[in-house]
Amino acid sequence: MAATAAGDSKGTFRSALFVVATRIGSGRREVLLNRRRPGRRQVAARSLEEDLTVDFDDLDFDVSELTETTDRLENIVEVVSNGNRHRRRDLKTSISASARNAHWLQLQVLYDAGIRNFRHSNLLQTRGFNKDLPTNVSWRVVNVRRTSAASFVDRLFNLEVVEGVHDIEVLNALNASVSKNKRYRDGRRLKVSVALAQSSLESSLSVAGAETELITYVKDECPSLECIGLYVSDGSEDLLDESRVRSLREQLGQVMGIADGRKLEFSYFVQDAEDVIRLEPILATGLSSLRLDIVGA
Repeated sequence: MAATAAGDSKGTFRSALFVVATRIGSGRREVLLNRRRPGRRQVAARSLEEDLTVDFDDLDFDVSELTETTDRLENIVEVVSNGNRHRRRDLKTSISASARNAHWLQLQVLYDAGIRNFRHSNLLQTRGFNKDLPTNVSWRVVNVRRTSAASFVDRLFNLEVVEGVHDIEVLNALNASVSKNKRYRDGRRLKVSVALAQSSLESSLSVAGAETELITYVKDECPSLECIGLYVSDGSEDLLDESRVRSLREQLGQVMGIADGRKLEFSYFVQDAEDVIRLEPILATGLSSLRLDIVGA
């Protein structure tokens, strides 16, 4: 009976995730799996047809399913352990560890729904993510802050992009890992985008034009990497009013004239006219694509 109850509760949770995954899979088969922000509990409904990429911070599932499953399992443990405190403590520890594997369960269910392109943050913190990992999926790893992330190159068979590298040392570690990996010996380069605070960037490179210098640094010092994006923030993210956003867009339209018709997809934090002016030398560094983030737009 205990085994049946545990199996049923697990099935309920998987079924709930599968419904969400199937809806995602009916559109473009790509999903962004981010860690849930503290306090987020419910599904935020939105039209999936309007989104090219689904963000789990926005879509999310009702975590009460997972909580209910864990509660049921703990009740079963209370019965099975027959009052043996030491045994009960060990079993509860095991159940708690399994509950923390929710991200890996998400990946399994989404894969079953036909999704093959994933973006995921902090995969190294996902227990067992590299066990029985399918080789017919492509990965984008986001928000990389430690040099240990270089192991992604070896563990993920189809790693396409590392988004949001937060440290120069991480860039160097990724470059070293790619240069030694036999899958990249055909001249292929790992695509990276960099996300640094302005103070951190200037501190690392000690130059006034830190953004341009960073792109040049990747070209010269990290030949196994291709810099496809840069996000620089001064730490301020106040919302802009509509007229301010319109003014910035007009200025950006003028700046785009020096980009030889390239689409503006280079990730860059823009809040005022000075930020727009700083884009000009960046556009001249040879980035293949550009994306713009206007704060408050």
